[in-house]
Amino acid sequence: MNESNSNSKYRWLSLAGLGIALLAALIAALIGCKHAGVCQIETGCTFNGVDGCADLGKLAASKLPGIGIPIAWLGLFYYAMISALFGWQLFVQKADAARRFYFITLLAFLVVFGAVFDLFLGYQNFVTLSPCREGWFCPKCPMCAWTYVTQIGLVIVAVWLYITASKEDEETGSMRYLLSGFVGNWLPILGALVLTVLIGVGTTMSATPAEDPETGDSDQPKIPLAPINQVDAILSELDANAKMVTFDTKGLHTYEGPANAIVTIHKYGDFLCPHCLHASEYLRFIHERWPQRVRVYYRFLPLDGACNFLAGGTNPQIAGLRCNSAKAAWCAGEQGEAVFSRYYHSIFDLQKRRVPPELDELERLAERSGANWAQIDGCMQQRAQLGIDRDLNVVKGWLDKKLLENPATPIVIVNGRLIGAGAPDFRSLVYWVDAFILKKDGAKAVADFQARHPWARAESKE
Repeated sequence: MNESNSNSKYRWLSLAGLGIALLAALIAALIGCKHAGVCQIETGCTFNGVDGCADLGKLAASKLPGIGIPIAWLGLFYYAMISALFGWQLFVQKADAARRFYFITLLAFLVVFGAVFDLFLGYQNFVTLSPCREGWFCPKCPMCAWTYVTQIGLVIVAVWLYITASKEDEETGSMRYLLSGFVGNWLPILGALVLTVLIGVGTTMSATPAEDPETGDSDQPKIPLAPINQVDAILSELDANAKMVTFDTKGLHTYEGPANAIVTIHKYGDFLCPHCLHASEYLRFIHERWPQRVRVYYRFLPLDGACNFLAGGTNPQIAGLRCNSAKAAWCAGEQGEAVFSRYYHSIFDLQKRRVPPELDELERLAERSGANWAQIDGCMQQRAQLGIDRDLNVVKGWLDKKLLENPATPIVIVNGRLIGAGAPDFRSLVYWVDAFILKKDGAKAVADFQARHPWARAESKE
């Protein structure tokens, strides 16, 4: 290969790689901006009416384990580094073959390791955190999926560049030079490998909290009380951004918590919706945080036209799963709060284990929860649809046209304030509830909280 043709091929490959890397860096920057809550653009992020990019940013799986830095910012740094390496290839054409081959080797290995890392992230995005259970293109963060596409492009260009360099002459392409490329760049290559494995394993573990697969028990985070001197500001901000809605709770039996609770929360959800699972875990945490001051009504919005006149259609691949699980849970509410609570959360726990809520599984869970399956089964045939229709008619009354045309779950309402569709920010939700309770009970609520949580009392003395 003559020098002119060789340099031309290097130039075009490097230019292509630089363009792809810069595009990937731009996407990573937008994702990081969305995760931080700064950018409001929804293009490429919305799935099923929910901004998946922003929603993912609220989860531990979007951050480096133990550090808390968004993985998107790591991606931005990575693609900036790849851009620099391609830029070096583009603008420094007269370097000796050995030196150039060292850099091409480093570039190729970093790109391949980046692709391996994306396999971990892609599994989380398309499988573990997927907002649906049907279809194959169903990512939690649609925009994140485009970084996988750009990474494939980078692999193609980098490997092509590597092959071009190895064919330049026999000596450069020999096994000796290949090993020299390894040895000369052993530290960054080893670092990339270790970082890829650690972050991949860490994000896999953080996507779902450690728990018992049957009971769903997990370690609860130690979140301090909302600052009492910020209560008014917290509630004012909530009132300024939330729509007020009203409810008639007479006859509702799908709840947890006392009737005289200071805070009443309504959550509309679907048992196959990961966002709904997260919201239920948040509310479970809040109910355990304030057992005598919070009541949570678990309402039903199954995204299946067979039992939801707002949904419009049904998916034959999962026919009956959404409707049957919603009806069974509604019917379990007729058997008392304790039975309902165990049964409702056990159905959501199936989602964590990726077990579909088939009828036989619903029956098994009923037995384990202390519920009478025969009564549930009879109720499902006779009364359950009326209960679900009641929930749907309430939603129809106050959802805007956009959400009615494409209803999304979950929907969370705190003391009449409609938070909106999608799992709310966890700490914000906790602080809203704290603020309502502290506003009403003040020092008494603080004392009760510290009595139940000794760690809070210790922190208050520091």
